[in-house]
Amino acid sequence: MNDAERPDLLLANSYFMAYDRKDERIEGPFAPLGPLYIAASLRKEGLKPAFFDGTHARSLQDFGNTLDAVRPRAVGLYATVISRDVALKMAHMAQARGIPVVAGGPDPSSAPHVYLQGGHVDAVARGEGEVTGIELARHFAGLGSGDLHEIQGLSIMEHDSLVHTPDRPYVQDLDSVPYPARDLVDWPAYAETTRRFHGASQTTVMTARGCPFRCTWCCKPIFGEKYRHRSAKNVVGEMLELKERYKPDMIRFADDIFTINRKKFLELADAIEAADAQIPFECLSRVDLVDREILERLRDIGCRKVLYGVESGSQRVLDSMKKGTTVEEVHEISRLTRKLGIEQYWFLIYGYPPEDVHDLRLTVDMVRRLQPDDYGITVAYPLPKTEFYETVRHSMREGEHWRMTRDNVVLYKNRYGSWFYRAAIYGTHFVYRSKRAAMRHPNALTKAIDRMAYAATDTVLGGWTHLLED
Repeated sequence: MNDAERPDLLLANSYFMAYDRKDERIEGPFAPLGPLYIAASLRKEGLKPAFFDGTHARSLQDFGNTLDAVRPRAVGLYATVISRDVALKMAHMAQARGIPVVAGGPDPSSAPHVYLQGGHVDAVARGEGEVTGIELARHFAGLGSGDLHEIQGLSIMEHDSLVHTPDRPYVQDLDSVPYPARDLVDWPAYAETTRRFHGASQTTVMTARGCPFRCTWCCKPIFGEKYRHRSAKNVVGEMLELKERYKPDMIRFADDIFTINRKKFLELADAIEAADAQIPFECLSRVDLVDREILERLRDIGCRKVLYGVESGSQRVLDSMKKGTTVEEVHEISRLTRKLGIEQYWFLIYGYPPEDVHDLRLTVDMVRRLQPDDYGITVAYPLPKTEFYETVRHSMREGEHWRMTRDNVVLYKNRYGSWFYRAAIYGTHFVYRSKRAAMRHPNALTKAIDRMAYAATDTVLGGWTHLLED
């Protein structure tokens, strides 16, 4: 490859399925939209992007081989909490070859010092990456500013001190951002993998950015709190392109809350129908932002599943989270969603203070009674720059973080600890499945097993609690 053909920026996804063992696949895997939006923006400006995707790679050696083959002018690493360790190893590999490295994504934006302190990352790009990526690519190609300090949205280490350039303003006109450069992704591999895990080939679409809600555990390092949306026409154009070029069986609308703006959602639903752009989909929402009309329109345009942030069956815990929803709303919307023929998935959080065993029992009981089609449980994770983190940071375990999706380790001083919550998660699964079996096959045996499972789980959790607190 001659010098003129070298990529100005090699965007690299540091998530490797090979390093993230799971008992079952909750979602995805999905190609990260962030790097693909940046790649498309680079092309629009006449720059040369490339993309390395760790998702289906066999090992880190594949990344080394890519570096040697394409010799990029710089590497832009996309990282999350669970891919942090791998991302830092990738940075070291690039730097050993004399290639500058910039880290971006949710984890670097939240904790830039973690990436900069080892000396293998030249800069961290905070927040949205399209404009910052263009300026960085120009910088490393010798076409733009010769000084990283003149680029907004960067964090740099100088003489053992962390220096931040001014924040990059958020993109206001999202229609100005080109569609993600999906041609850089191995779509057949993603289609095969998602079909194997979920029975349908899947990809993602984002219609809006930003979430104005103030849940205490939620960090918004990329898109912030200000809600911004794409036009219905722009979204429909992307969906039609997906139908024509990639033909996914399903898509996920990856907005934090797909139905956050009632008027804009209804406009989008009408536009999708008018253009015959329907693709079966799933989306994320809140129980206080849907009702019969919204759910019926979701169903009309192809919604198969809504993923609700339920979090807890205890109102006390929800109020502590500043969630802004009620347990009664969960019951009402769960039943309505089922009645309208839409599947529901619940996100649940265990271990959020001041949760005790009584609060936990309320959540287990709600899961058992309402029987969502599926759910996922995570132990509360204190992300930097959140109210939750500030509450527990003095009792945090230094240097610890999750390295795999299912680690579910308590990272701060908690009255019960990691093993208790692992037992609680298994107990929830036991109770949920025994109740489901009793509902599907209502006979004396399944009903007896259901009662025994519920009583045993309740006894174990209560007994363990007394043991830990004595």
